[in-house]
Amino acid sequence: MADNAALLVDEILPHQPIRQWVLSVPFPLRFLFAGHPVFMGKALGIVYRTIATHLSHKAGHAKTSSQTGAVTLIIVLR
Repeated sequence: MADNAALLVDEILPHQPIRQWVLSVPFPLRFLFAGHPVFMGKALGIVYRTIATHLSHKAGHAKTSSQTGAVTLIIVLR
């Protein structure tokens, strides 16, 4: 996982301020998401839109006039 992070930081992401957010869900939702990836995608979309809107407003911009981005990494622990 450290190799992936190094690749993102060194070669893919621009040299701009980056904020990391971690989302952890209860075990019943983890099982639901594992069995139905579409639900996980919908939940991640809601979380992304919420965080993007929050950051845009905090920076003093309207959501329509700002740009945000995200990298999602899903880790499955066994």
